[in-house]
Amino acid sequence: MAEKIKFSDIGDIRKKRYNKFIQIPPDTSIIVRFVGHQEKIYLKWDMENKTSTMHETKVEGSTMRIASLVIDRNDSNIKAYLCPVSVFSQLAEYGPDHDFKILRIGRGLETRYQAESLGKTEVSVEKQTEVDTILDSHSLIDIFSSKKAWGEKVKPKEEEIQSRFDILDI
Repeated sequence: MAEKIKFSDIGDIRKKRYNKFIQIPPDTSIIVRFVGHQEKIYLKWDMENKTSTMHETKVEGSTMRIASLVIDRNDSNIKAYLCPVSVFSQLAEYGPDHDFKILRIGRGLETRYQAESLGKTEVSVEKQTEVDTILDSHSLIDIFSSKKAWGEKVKPKEEEIQSRFDILDI
């Protein structure tokens, strides 16, 4: 399991919208509200195969990201966000109970981010229940590393009755 962290605790940081994930295209911004818990995830890019792998612990050549669910204020949907550490460190003075505007400037190695609080906000009971359901059934690393659907509402599994004695509460 990846290391859970407090909203403002990232440790030593010096050492496009689609589907159910949120990305920031170059020279644009997003407005999000962090929900649930955040975890450190380490992303390693394989230059040869042009693929990335995610790890729960630091591996050589990996870059730390902060994995979280967010409410995308553009469409009010819950999405998964791999937050760069540079963004998360700018948000440290605020709590998770704020909306944040995150601006991406540039591309590739020249990418820089600016983040600002837009003030405290509330999360509806319905949205919080949806977040809790997602996090109870999926880990954040699984959300990012697998192709499985995770945003759909989870239906409770019904137990199959094998015999009439299965329904008796003794």
